[in-house]
Amino acid sequence: MSGPREPIVVVGAGIAGATAAAALRAGGADVVVLERRREPGSGSAISLWPNALAALDRIGRGDAVRAAGRPSSTGGTRREDGRWLMRPGEAQVDRALGERVLGIRRAALVAAIAGTEVAAATRHGAVVEAVAPHGGGAVVRLAGGEELAARAVVIADGSGSTTISSIAPVPPARYAGYVGWRGIARLRVDEPATQFWGPSMEAGFLALAGDETYWFLTERLREDVPAPADGGAHVRGVLADWPAPMAALVAATPDAELLRHPVRDRRSLRRWARGPVVAIGDAAHPMRPHLAQGGCQAIEDGVLLGLLLAREPDAAPTAARFAAARRRHVGAVVRNARAIGTALHAPRPLNAAFHAGNALAPSAAMIAQLRAVASRRAFERQARRLGL
Repeated sequence: MSGPREPIVVVGAGIAGATAAAALRAGGADVVVLERRREPGSGSAISLWPNALAALDRIGRGDAVRAAGRPSSTGGTRREDGRWLMRPGEAQVDRALGERVLGIRRAALVAAIAGTEVAAATRHGAVVEAVAPHGGGAVVRLAGGEELAARAVVIADGSGSTTISSIAPVPPARYAGYVGWRGIARLRVDEPATQFWGPSMEAGFLALAGDETYWFLTERLREDVPAPADGGAHVRGVLADWPAPMAALVAATPDAELLRHPVRDRRSLRRWARGPVVAIGDAAHPMRPHLAQGGCQAIEDGVLLGLLLAREPDAAPTAARFAAARRRHVGAVVRNARAIGTALHAPRPLNAAFHAGNALAPSAAMIAQLRAVASRRAFERQARRLGL
């Protein structure tokens, strides 16, 4: 049987897991974080929109995160030939969002969210084999046979989660039809964050702290095409005639900071909670990168769930209420990101039509969409709906 003195166990120490643990600690709950990796991951970088920053402010971690990143205005979207497709006013976007977008390395983000308390509560090299409700709580079984009793379990171990099957059947992963390249350049760019849309491609950049800049490229490609022997040369060739600073950013990227990955997708879980066991972040709802909301929605999940579980003594109904509220909101973001990714990487006639349609859309429509999902008010609405 679970008791009030038993901790809440968080499976996974990435963005979602660190945020949930920090929120639980902010609410006064005891936490144990289990991470299968023996060393913290490094990853690349991420753009944090004001909805995520507002969530982090709620648990007192926003300023630490801001100190580790660099804010940027949102510059809009250009074609690969330099012409503007969408160019909303920077000041207008900043006002609608509540503050600027923050560029930050993933490792720095996780460290800033976790702080010393969550870091001290994290067990690295802890491989979770099974999670199951038990009595009024749950039991977590680790490789080697150790079992932990928990008041609740938060599954936050990413899209490749090995533990979410304890909640619901796991939908199969699917290749999205394109690959992603990411890099961190040793080059300072003092320009607003900008996206570029090419023929079945997308690229962009975002300033980071320390005179670094994060950039990305996605390109339509068959899944069976092998990775090029020289990834940097391949990306430089693709972006050679694109507007500055894309080619310069790739040239200034060390090999160790260049990453390539096939973009994969799977459906969100139909069920996010089973008793006091609940999934958040990519474990519950993997998201394509085109709205830059995967990490942001994971942070919203972690803050909202963590504060609720810390406040409510009965974890099962709390988990169910959280899942019901978040599924509707996050589901719309997931579907929108998938639709945009599909259109951006469609065959050329459909892809060109998508570009043309967006070029005709008024800036006010783009700003309204950003406000609904990525603004500080967007998070605050979610918190109010859950009574926080």
